[in-house]
Amino acid sequence: MEGSTSMQRATKEDERRPPTTRFCDRYEILGAPVHVSSTTVVVKAIDHGIAAVVFVQESRHELLSKAGFLNCLHLLSPLISITTPPSWDDAFASLEPMDKSNQISKATFERFCDHTCGPFYVAIKFMRSKHASDRELELRKALDADFVVPVVPFDATKIARNAAKLTLVGVPNMAKYQNAIVMPWAPHVASIFLESSQKKQDMLRQVAESLVHLHQHGFVHGDLTKFDVVYSHGRFKLVDLDAVAVDDEPVGVKFSSGVLPPEMFCQLDTDETHALHDYWRTHGNNHLGRVLPRASIAVRSFCPRLGHYELPIDPFGGKAKHVDTWAFGCLMFQVLTGEELVPTTYEQDIHPEHLDFILHYSDEALETRLALVEERYAKKLLVRLLAKDPDMRPAMASVLRSQYFTGTKSQASLDECAHEGQATNQGRTLKGKTTDRASDKASEKAAENSRKEDRAEEKAMRGDQETLVFNVEHNRTDLKNPDEWSCTQLGCTVM
Repeated sequence: MEGSTSMQRATKEDERRPPTTRFCDRYEILGAPVHVSSTTVVVKAIDHGIAAVVFVQESRHELLSKAGFLNCLHLLSPLISITTPPSWDDAFASLEPMDKSNQISKATFERFCDHTCGPFYVAIKFMRSKHASDRELELRKALDADFVVPVVPFDATKIARNAAKLTLVGVPNMAKYQNAIVMPWAPHVASIFLESSQKKQDMLRQVAESLVHLHQHGFVHGDLTKFDVVYSHGRFKLVDLDAVAVDDEPVGVKFSSGVLPPEMFCQLDTDETHALHDYWRTHGNNHLGRVLPRASIAVRSFCPRLGHYELPIDPFGGKAKHVDTWAFGCLMFQVLTGEELVPTTYEQDIHPEHLDFILHYSDEALETRLALVEERYAKKLLVRLLAKDPDMRPAMASVLRSQYFTGTKSQASLDECAHEGQATNQGRTLKGKTTDRASDKASEKAAENSRKEDRAEEKAMRGDQETLVFNVEHNRTDLKNPDEWSCTQLGCTVM
């Protein structure tokens, strides 16, 4: 098959590559790190040992049955990049068995993987904090691989023992990064802004579905940026869970200020500024500059090691899901317009020259930016997603029921339209305070509609008979490959 032939060709090219020393006798690290920060280093690698690992896991007496063979391929499926995979039943039948039991050896299985399935590209995420890596691994156990890029089998102990031996460009001392998570390599979609409206909508729908999945498990992503969305096996998925808040935990352990809503910023007096300097003094000036983008303006962030009780400002919790809603609005705005809602730096923090936009955020400021959005229903949804008042922002399940994604009008939206028309007619005949009262009523009605939808979602999540009006499209085949979308692979997700 064409997909199999191209993969075999890629494998042969890899075999001609000059031999290199493999990290942990398993990983061939490809070039310089794709991401380096004070907390994380990410590299792209070929995992030459994963086939042997799953073979040992599924074999009996060093032989692999057909059932074991199929289980192995299921475990490897997130890494298999064949466009058109063969029938695995037929593939097993074509392999040479060891004896009459119709089982295959480890060598036979590894040869099959090398020539049919591989190479197996992975992203190794090295982290300084063991607590952070352990927590992320634990959180991932509850989540579906259709929505979040999964973890592949790896030896955490062996990686920790050998991390210090690595010499990587831009990393003076890898001994500081001994905690790892290994995931399938997934490319960013770089040219999404040039694609059709339907493809943009498909991408945004799948990101929204992934956020709903997190929220249903009591998780808040907390740091959703365009670098946290990758295309993997026919779906757009989320990565990077080290900023996740669970239940009513405050958000802000990790942040990108360019996608934070207004409530995540606060004004400080002189004493509070000094106290915040003391709180963050061990983290260095670079981090302090991110937490304090201006002398008297702070991001509501906190250090998990120090806790948030010593902070001179209150962390943001309780309504943390609305932080994800705002971030999704920022992503949607950029996907539809090709521009960021607020200009940012490379690390997705607000550019200092544009900080006033968020500090003095208003309906008028949003209306000016939304002039770039052409589609009516998209603009209507963005007004709600990017509302200054968190209570005005819809739950993510309600977002999926919006007219932008369904193309239909709910009763709530019909009522809202009728009320808007009534308010407009009143405005033509009434003056002064009467117009103000009509505007207030319209705002109250919109807020009530948003609260109704949020309550409906909460009711559904408690197990009521109501069903969310969307179907998660597992294993979709109508979405094209990234190459067919004129996309370029920028590198592993910034983690």
